[in-house]
Amino acid sequence: WSVASSADGTFLVAADRGGQLYTSDDSGVTWTARESNRDWISVASSKDGTRLVAAVYGGQLYTSTDDGINWMPRESNRGWFSVASSADGTRLVAFLGSTLGNLDRAVVLFEQTLDLNPSMLEAFERINKILTGQKAWRPLERTFRKMLHRVAGKGNAELEYNLWHGLGIIYRDRLSETASAIEAFRMASAAKPEDTTERQILAELYEATGDLDAAIEQVAGLADRHMAAGDRVGLVVVAGVLAASLLAEGLLEELQLTLCPRLLGGPHGWLASDTLLPASMTEGWRLEEQRPLEQDELLLRYRRRGRD
Repeated sequence: WSVASSADGTFLVAADRGGQLYTSDDSGVTWTARESNRDWISVASSKDGTRLVAAVYGGQLYTSTDDGINWMPRESNRGWFSVASSADGTRLVAFLGSTLGNLDRAVVLFEQTLDLNPSMLEAFERINKILTGQKAWRPLERTFRKMLHRVAGKGNAELEYNLWHGLGIIYRDRLSETASAIEAFRMASAAKPEDTTERQILAELYEATGDLDAAIEQVAGLADRHMAAGDRVGLVVVAGVLAASLLAEGLLEELQLTLCPRLLGGPHGWLASDTLLPASMTEGWRLEEQRPLEQDELLLRYRRRGRD
């Protein structure tokens, strides 16, 4: 099946490969069969749903200007693979299956498709797959940037978040451009403030650059979210990241630990297992206070010797 929709989701068109085309003018509640049984492979719609285009693999292209009631054959029989439409339906793009054998040409055509219709995410996914397979990281970075420009301010916060996050991954893992990665992950965090993933990544990146103040700010924000959600396990993990950073820099003078009957185990220690500490931070701590708390929890407070 291939399905396309008007911008408001009221008008739909669906292609049954080997069957007919189907249209709906009530958001899919009822459907009407259109045209003949053919090897329909792809459909696309204008923003208002009145102008449609459909492709038959090994056959012709078909267009409609009346919500899919009547269809007009276009072009000659070819190995059509996919179609796309501009918002007003006056500009159309059709791909031949043979085009996909020329990957560079395919990328150009898919980019043109997205210029016509940014909501056709299948084209973006195909570019992503092609460039990733070629390990063409700089062109892939430009593709993400262009896609962000196309969808900016269009009300799709989830898509913007995913694009900024993906761009951050490219900068961090593929191009090793930490400053650009930080910018991208900050934008992802702004697009989806409730997601803690970006703060965690940003804390690690800031720590890697030596900007401990910024790292601590991100970790503190994480801790606030975990505390507000009542997620004590998450809070322990976040506190461990912060404590490890401060200990590694020799900046902690006092520790307050609590022992409780809940055994978290696994990765939920208060310090990450791969934390490397200077020798001066691994000894010389003096017990200052021990005090029982609620729910059988015990507070232990230590202070570094020589820091009185």
